Amino acid sequence: MTSQSTHHKPAANGKAPRQSLVPPQHCSLALTFEKLGERWTLLIIRSSLYGLSKFEEFQAELGIPRTVLSQRLRTLCEIGIFERRPYRVPGKRQRMAYHLTPIGQQLLVPFMGLTQWSDVWHDVGEKRAVCFKSRKTGEPLHFAMVDEAGREVPRADILAQLCGELREQQQDD
Repeated sequence: MTSQSTHHKPAANGKAPRQSLVPPQHCSLALTFEKLGERWTLLIIRSSLYGLSKFEEFQAELGIPRTVLSQRLRTLCEIGIFERRPYRVPGKRQRMAYHLTPIGQQLLVPFMGLTQWSDVWHDVGEKRAVCFKSRKTGEPLHFAMVDEAGREVPRADILAQLCGELREQQQDD
């Protein structure tokens, strides 16, 4: 992936410092990392994508301290990844389950992509724990960037460009 260069003011040595295309404060990826980047948060979402929804299930699977889990679940609800739904086991008091919202469900694709990346770069090979396949064809799936027509685009052909207000600001400079 390449990016269009932006105009930066020269440093004291007369050369413009190298910077990324998008400043972190304007980058949606940086914002996502800020909200979801804590280790326990990512593991809670991962477990939820595999079907867990109850506090006790998360705690038992992950071994996360209860206070940390409570705080992370509260934050995930506040930012719209999870919603709380009451449930009751017969003979027990009502408790809350944590279910992915439509926003949270959209994290399935990047998490599956990270799984694919990990399988390749951690040399998991035949020891993979999970494979993704098409329900219709049974064929293995892989994750890639595709254009509007559904054609896979090689990494070397991906161009990152500024859009919206940032693009307008660059054109004004």
